[in-house]
Amino acid sequence: MPTPLLEVHNLNVRYANEAGSLHAVRGLSFSLQAGETLALVGESGSGKSATATAIMGLQPDSARVEGSIRLHGEQLVGADDATLSLLRGKTMAMVFQDPLSAMTPVYTVGEQLMETIQIHASGSLNDTRAQAIELLDLVGIPEPHQRINAYPHEFSGGMRQRVLIAMAIANNPDVIIADEPTTALDVTIQAQVLDVLQTVCEKTNAALLLITHDLGVVARVADRAMVMYAGKIVEQGRVNDLFYNSQMPYTMGLLGSLPRMGNARTTTLSAIKGNPPSLLTPPTGCAFSSRCPMADSMCFEHEPSLIKVSEPEHWSACVHHDIIKRESITHVDLFQSKTIEGRTIAPVTSSPDKNVKVLEMSCVKKHYPLYKGGVFRRRVGTVYAVDGIDLTIYQGETLGLVGESGCGKSTTTLSILDLKPPTHGTISLFGDEVRTLDSKQRRLALRRKLQIVFQDPMSSLDPRMSVFDLIAEPLRVFNYSAEDMAARVNDLLQLVGLDASYVARFAQQLSGGQSQRVCIARALALEPQLLILDEPVSALDVSIRAGIVNLLHELKLSLGLSYLFVAHDLALIKHIADRVAVMYLGKIVETGTVDAVYEHPRHPYTQCLLSAMPIADPKLERSRVRQIPIGELPSPASPPKGCHFHTRCPKKTTLTSAQQRLCVEVSPDLKPVQFLPVKSTQELPVYDKHLGTETHYDRTTETTPVHTAACHYSQ
Repeated sequence: MPTPLLEVHNLNVRYANEAGSLHAVRGLSFSLQAGETLALVGESGSGKSATATAIMGLQPDSARVEGSIRLHGEQLVGADDATLSLLRGKTMAMVFQDPLSAMTPVYTVGEQLMETIQIHASGSLNDTRAQAIELLDLVGIPEPHQRINAYPHEFSGGMRQRVLIAMAIANNPDVIIADEPTTALDVTIQAQVLDVLQTVCEKTNAALLLITHDLGVVARVADRAMVMYAGKIVEQGRVNDLFYNSQMPYTMGLLGSLPRMGNARTTTLSAIKGNPPSLLTPPTGCAFSSRCPMADSMCFEHEPSLIKVSEPEHWSACVHHDIIKRESITHVDLFQSKTIEGRTIAPVTSSPDKNVKVLEMSCVKKHYPLYKGGVFRRRVGTVYAVDGIDLTIYQGETLGLVGESGCGKSTTTLSILDLKPPTHGTISLFGDEVRTLDSKQRRLALRRKLQIVFQDPMSSLDPRMSVFDLIAEPLRVFNYSAEDMAARVNDLLQLVGLDASYVARFAQQLSGGQSQRVCIARALALEPQLLILDEPVSALDVSIRAGIVNLLHELKLSLGLSYLFVAHDLALIKHIADRVAVMYLGKIVETGTVDAVYEHPRHPYTQCLLSAMPIADPKLERSRVRQIPIGELPSPASPPKGCHFHTRCPKKTTLTSAQQRLCVEVSPDLKPVQFLPVKSTQELPVYDKHLGTETHYDRTTETTPVHTAACHYSQ
């Protein structure tokens, strides 16, 4: 085999703190060839980012790095900063997770990109600027001659990430380290960024070390993958081996905890119980033994080393790999439980009561004035955050609301939570219209029935309050007695799967999954009927996420809750929701039952979202033909005329000039799409004025069509 570009052998990284020495990376070894993409996956705290910073020499002063890191045979461990500075950006480069914090806000994008080039190369200012423009064009920045003079805050998140990639490849490095480069991005932008990374690596033959927790991304771009747990590699090999022939229970747990597009909605997710061990005192045996269903006395005695389990290069750190292979054990055998905290799990599907509406939004618009100037302020425009939407949620139903960042999802939820009249239209909660709430008591009474669970559990909890006080806070507002409050808090903790010992803990003493369970318990304290879930699991690791999703489903069925579930993970929405509404630039562009929308998407934007979503199946993911929206999301302050999506629609080029003109000039309304024949004794032929055809509708959907789309050519 050719000599590797990067060789890491027995790497150990320790951080000193007041609690002792934290052993973040423990004996890590791997190599990376030219043109290869190697993925490093694992939960938060497993040591992935510590590995990246050690290779780049960017670790803090408190870190102690031991072992060997060789780049083109040159030893990097122990090298001084001056030596590493000559290599960083020239021979090796890094793309960070948060592009906004990685760029200087007071310099233009062009100045920062030109500086990256000038540090390692000589040339005139004009030549450097021309090279910077060429790089921006390569990574897909529109109008690079103009955007080179823009500041980072004037770019969207996806465009900022592309600028970071342009900086990383400016000097044609041999090794690129990408640390969660797509975590904070929408699926459409994520697909574009991954395409850019792959294109760049193909053109320059650079090696890519991709650090991620998204197994769908791994399935799409990686050649090999390493699974990291508690600072060590527990399984590694070719991507197909890890996905289709896992020999380590932890890898199986990660794969089983993902909602799959092809799975039946009646199946529950496989959740890994417990939490990773503290690396302040690493366990003597297998680090995963306390969470592993296969663990026995052998697992607790000594820590297993990587053993080759199959050719050509599949390695696993499990003493029971022979049993797993011989008996063909899968994640379903190990982790798929039929109970949650002792309660039997009901089927995922549910039957909402269509006679009771808990939320009804009709022609709702939420516009914000846009001002300019300081002393003499003047209105210069309007932000059309929500621009005429209709939503209905029935009792016991979960409605999924999906769309890119900036499309109006959060404004929609805030419009409901504020209990204030919208700019236009009506919002009715539990039969009461918001405009009629003329007293504080009526608003307070309504808030008991409506609660929210936010995206980041740690920022949702006051660090100065104990778990008991956090959950009891809404009870105090409604004057519960001390005895009733204590009993209610204990009941809620048991309901969300936490024992009574947690009442005295503080937020900083909880894991991410435990914190989100406390947030859910607090939201349920007043026995609400409608929960708004705003990205409730996106900040959690996949293993913790599965347990929370299963819990939300069980609570919905046992308590008769209704959910408005806001998310960008379309696979998760398919798993948990009954109906889905797709939002784009303040408007609902498609809505219907989950099965109808996912199996027969009729709006080009919905098709793009489903196409861009990564799937944790290498064979399927690499054989798909994608439709990616063109360019960036327009500003809600100046939305395009006609169909808002026509500026990005990949199908527009297939239309005639007359059809394109209709898209540009006329805004389409939501209308029923062609139904498949309904096999029912109650089916009723109806002439559809929108379609001009006779179709069959079930009697229950005669007045409320199950699938609508806002596209002139959805048929």
